[in-house]
Amino acid sequence: MVPRNIVNKIYKKCKNITITKGRKDSEMYDIIIGAGPAGISAAIYGKSRGKNVLVLEKNRWVD
Repeated sequence: MVPRNIVNKIYKKCKNITITKGRKDSEMYDIIIGAGPAGISAAIYGKSRGKNVLVLEKNRWVD
């Protein structure tokens, strides 16, 4: 579960993104929040399956 305050922060940053029904899979993205070990693993897995992947990270650099 994601804490409510984190969800609210993400919502505020992403509320201007519009989601349109009826888009092709090639136009859709898997959005991964966090570029830690699990996030990067999920991104690699998604790309290996031919998905478009967007990784969001709050820090400028990932260690």
